[in-house]
Amino acid sequence: MLDRFQNILKGKVAGYCYIILAIANFSGNIVAARAMGDVMPPSMLNLYRWTLATLIVLPFVAKPMWRERHLLKKHFVTLCALALLGLTLFDLFLFIAGQTTSALNIALISTLSPLLTAVVARVFIGEKSTLATYVGCVISMIGVAYLVTHGNLSQLANIQFGRGDLFVICTCVMSAIYNSTVKVVSEKISQLALLGSMFILGVAFLFPIFLWDVYTGVEVVEVTSNMWMILTYLAVGASILCYFFWNLAVEIIGATRTTQFYYVIPLASGFLAYIFLGEPVSETQLYGGAVIFAGILLSMMSGSPKKQTPQEVQEHEMAGVHHTPASQHV
Repeated sequence: MLDRFQNILKGKVAGYCYIILAIANFSGNIVAARAMGDVMPPSMLNLYRWTLATLIVLPFVAKPMWRERHLLKKHFVTLCALALLGLTLFDLFLFIAGQTTSALNIALISTLSPLLTAVVARVFIGEKSTLATYVGCVISMIGVAYLVTHGNLSQLANIQFGRGDLFVICTCVMSAIYNSTVKVVSEKISQLALLGSMFILGVAFLFPIFLWDVYTGVEVVEVTSNMWMILTYLAVGASILCYFFWNLAVEIIGATRTTQFYYVIPLASGFLAYIFLGEPVSETQLYGGAVIFAGILLSMMSGSPKKQTPQEVQEHEMAGVHHTPASQHV
């Protein structure tokens, strides 16, 4: 009975449920961060958020981390890269981009992330995608473009690119590397040990950034009770649950398919903004959302990513990419 339940939790249906839960929490992260953006410096917000998340999750991850300490030590450099790219630099680069480029540019360039993930996953971990998957990505990109231009696609002809757009491209590359790497590491390290090590390393990388901001004159604001409520949500929902569910989804259905649901984030963020901030939902959002979901459905109906042949597995093993189930190490 227990084995059957565990198989359900590791099945494809569960994988898509994990994506929905992760996207819902990540979209809430955007809304909550928007509410905090004018009252707390980004470096302080990120440090407090991830420190609180680490303290909350520590009692649950301490035992798995100790049990798998030899694996964490073996993959320490990889874990550092995951924490740096997925937690620390990603938010920082988006903030810098927000100061130097338009929201339209950020939204449009970010749609490259699923395509880049498909390419990186194919090259480095042998996760093959069908033509329908790429077509689905393009259709969803059109839906996002329609959404962020408020139905006026002619705005795309007037887009100007600048230095800030390079930071957005960097976040797309970091996202592709993160998701492809998580796919490999999650097959060697349990999810709790992976989550705990990433959070601890992420806080370690955030601390010097916060100190630098304080040194350069950024004001350290007093945290009110309302701020603590939002920070608690960011720590639990948009950090612990979001990353836990997302990593599980990547492990089950692959990096390429999981990142395709990035296209839902603008739509989900708008829906949550309507509920919590009172921002209206327009017809453009509904039409754009329909196109986005059409692209995702096309990708889902194309079949699962092709598995590697024994020869391909051997080639990846020789290249140093060997998949070993985490259960063999626990």
